[in-house]
Amino acid sequence: IDDLDNLCTQDWKNNGDKIYLLSSKIDDKNITLSGTAYLEYIHGLISGRPPEINFLLEKIFQKTLREGLKNKLFSSAHDLSEGGLAISLVESTISSNFGANISLENSSQRIDKVLFGEGGPRVLISIKEDNINEVQKLISKYNDNKISPLSLLPLGEVTSEREFSIMLNGQKLIQLPVTALKDCFENAISTRIKKQSSL
Repeated sequence: IDDLDNLCTQDWKNNGDKIYLLSSKIDDKNITLSGTAYLEYIHGLISGRPPEINFLLEKIFQKTLREGLKNKLFSSAHDLSEGGLAISLVESTISSNFGANISLENSSQRIDKVLFGEGGPRVLISIKEDNINEVQKLISKYNDNKISPLSLLPLGEVTSEREFSIMLNGQKLIQLPVTALKDCFENAISTRIKKQSSL
């Protein structure tokens, strides 16, 4: 990091910022539950092969991301890795003083795959409304190369209400106060120890 004053962290920064998923259209089909944290922690399975990495795509994706960060177009940025979309959304929420209303587009995919699937270059970003046009121009600039069409998918909005909600296909999947999410996160180790000691 060349300039420590130009850090972009994962926590939401401003009420009303729009939340997007910056990703690759090419790798949409490679989002999978194989080898994911979801399979391991929820179903006790260490199984399957994660998708192959497209190095050319990763290079162009990272160039796009770095240019956006350098020009301070993003209020926040958080990778989608272990746990997939749902976990990244929760992490960005509990590390901030805001809530989030998320509405996912119509999808025929399984709910667990949408929420917890892993793979592809994907980053969760929040953007001030004034910067949305500039971010779209940046995406268009790199989409001139047909090898690597990038996608900017709207997910929802940062809110001053300390609530976290996810809608999918018009169905409310999650609605929790941020305090409940923080309590679960901050007390996970002690809760696990208590469960183990009672066995």
